[in-house]
Amino acid sequence: MDEIRISGIWKFVSLKEKEVKGDLLLNPTNGIINLIVYSEDSLGIYSEFDTIIGQSIYGSNITLYNCYVSKETIHMGASKPYRSTIVAEAMFDGITFESKEDILFHEVIFRFTNLDEWAYMKGFELYKVEDCDFSLVYKTPKEIEYKVDDETSLVIYCSLTSPLGLIVEKEVTVTQKVYVSVKHKKPQPFEKSLNVIRTLMNFVSLSIGKAVYLTEISGFNHNLFQIINDKEDKIYHKIPVYTVDLKNENYKPIDPRMVLVNLQDIKSNFQLYMDKWFEKSKLLQPVIDLYLNTLNYKEMSIERHFLNLVQALESYHRRTRNNYVIDPEKHRLKIQTILDSVPEEYRSWLRERLNFSHEPTLQDRLLDLLPDNEDIFLFFNGYEEAKSFIKKVKHTRNYHTHYDLKLEKKALKGEDLKFACWILRSMVEYLLLHELDLPKETIHRKMRAQTKRIRDIQTILKYRRKVK
Repeated sequence: MDEIRISGIWKFVSLKEKEVKGDLLLNPTNGIINLIVYSEDSLGIYSEFDTIIGQSIYGSNITLYNCYVSKETIHMGASKPYRSTIVAEAMFDGITFESKEDILFHEVIFRFTNLDEWAYMKGFELYKVEDCDFSLVYKTPKEIEYKVDDETSLVIYCSLTSPLGLIVEKEVTVTQKVYVSVKHKKPQPFEKSLNVIRTLMNFVSLSIGKAVYLTEISGFNHNLFQIINDKEDKIYHKIPVYTVDLKNENYKPIDPRMVLVNLQDIKSNFQLYMDKWFEKSKLLQPVIDLYLNTLNYKEMSIERHFLNLVQALESYHRRTRNNYVIDPEKHRLKIQTILDSVPEEYRSWLRERLNFSHEPTLQDRLLDLLPDNEDIFLFFNGYEEAKSFIKKVKHTRNYHTHYDLKLEKKALKGEDLKFACWILRSMVEYLLLHELDLPKETIHRKMRAQTKRIRDIQTILKYRRKVK
């Protein structure tokens, strides 16, 4: 969608139903949902509004969601001197929600980038009849459902668009698109649907090693429907939702056979794997966020990528393994013994130094995360190479954290730092996939294909360096 301007009357329910004229600037694919209004009084810079409702000059209803005043200027002498720019997180088209509590949906449908490839749902079959004749058959793939809880389910399904009739048949385009529907038995707040959507999208990002972005989202509200017959059957109206996270459909396709996990790999036990992911996401959210940041921000420096991945592994260890090398009670007694043996004026300083001395070091944590079986060869040529790599990672992390000149020569740089990031990212992916209880053979097969490409490139570069 190109940027459009919608003029209308806008009402701030929280300000005693204050009404003002203004223009809505909408370009969600570029993250722009801005309302510019003119008023006699100041709205207050950085003031927040759960909802702002409006009616365009053409009579359509609009609700803006999670808004704040980002800018305010004064034009002296004007009848309405205050010009305020308000940024909204989302816009609901065609409906008025008086408050945040009213924004309820019993179903939310969405698409995101690379969903079609990840789902890998094949419905077309091409049959050759004779040399110049063929028959194209489409069979709708079976939808796949996941019960999030007793009230909410998630359904992945295909939708087909095709021409209804052609006067001159020069070409026919039939398009399959994959959608995901979040269904609630009872209407639920929009945020609950968004949480489900984001959790699934995070899983897909991990599965394909690439950030994914919303491209389409709409909802169905229990109050917006049409009676279609004497039995009072209802058709609910689709409410388009525009958010600042939306992107257009012009994304780079991927080969679903080359990703870590596609939907076809896990559909037979989809409920089990999604249960694990939704459960583990709560515990491992910082790990997932740090990993996804390295996918989402291509402009991030390689050093920042490195630090994020190291921190992700450190956080994973802290949340899934023993966070001490000495029993906490024994450690407490040892500290007390040490403190009793030094002058009182040094005790406070020494206590702070020793408080966390029972926790494993970064090097200890990374060594502990290494696979204790043949899977170590996915990343390294044996345990000794792994120890050497982790030691370099430790020096590099310490250098980019403290910038100690003594560590500068020991820190990884250039191509070595880039390959370290690839290995560390693969380790994060390996550990997160194990949290799903995927079959060991599946993880090994998928990771081996990925890490082999990395190590082949590394071998070529090492050879070039020797030749030089």
